Parts: sequence; C-alpha cells; structure tokens
Amino acid sequence: MLDPGTSAPLDFELGAQTLADLEVLSRTLAARSATIDAGLADAARAMRDTAKFTSQLPQLVQRVERSADAFDRMSGAVAGAGTTASGTLEDTRADLQRFTGETLPEVRELVAELRALTASLQRVADKVERNPNVLLFGRPLPKPGPGE
Repeated sequence: MLDPGTSAPLDFELGAQTLADLEVLSRTLAARSATIDAGLADAARAMRDTAKFTSQLPQLVQRVERSADAFDRMSGAVAGAGTTASGTLEDTRADLQRFTGETLPEVRELVAELRALTASLQRVADKVERNPNVLLFGRPLPKPGPGE
C-alpha cells in the first residue's frame, strides 16, 4: 500500500510501534495523574498569587517612593540640625574657652579648699570623739614649759 501524499509505502510495523508507545505513555500518565493534578493545582495557585502580587505592585512602588521621599526629607533635616549644632558650637566656643581659662582654675582651688576644710572638720570630729568636754571647755591648756 502507498501513502497517498508521498507515494511511499506505508509502514505498518512503524504504526504498530507508535501505537504501543502511545499505550505506555497513556498508562504512565494515568498512573501519575494524582501527582500531575497536584502540580497543576499548585501551578494555578502560584499563578493566582502572582496575579495578586502583580495587582498590588503599583501600590508597593508608591509606598517605596513615599518612603524614599521621607528619607530624603529626614536626611535634609539631620543635615540642617548638624549645621545648626556646628553654628551653636562656634557661637559658644568663646564662652567655653573663657570658662575653661577662668572658671576651671577657680573650681580647682575651691575643691582644694574643700578638701582642706574636710580634713580640718575630720580632726575636730576626732578630738570631740576622744574628749567630748572639748565642746564645753575648749582645748585643754598645754602643759607649762620648762621655764614657765
């Protein structure tokens, strides 16, 4: 028998083999139909999620743009605050130098005097503790010297 389109003989063995291969393929697909159905369901769910995400993408882009704008404004504010702080520091530099040059030495002297006063008060407290009569009668007179 000839193939009407090509005038070549029909190959029945090739046709039989093709039918056998199709039968194996059909059995394999039928055996894995549950897995294929689950994969198709997962693909459909992924497509729905992708469509949902894609529909929300413009709003997300707007939020990112607003956040970037807010960050730019904040950066400008921080830079302005830094400039203001630098100006304030420059304005107070003379006062700080005067404080450091004049007031700190006086404070150091005051601290030294307070330490001396504390030591003196500690000695008085020790004497009163040893002899409470000192509060009423004062210090005892020193013993007369050799020529007195």
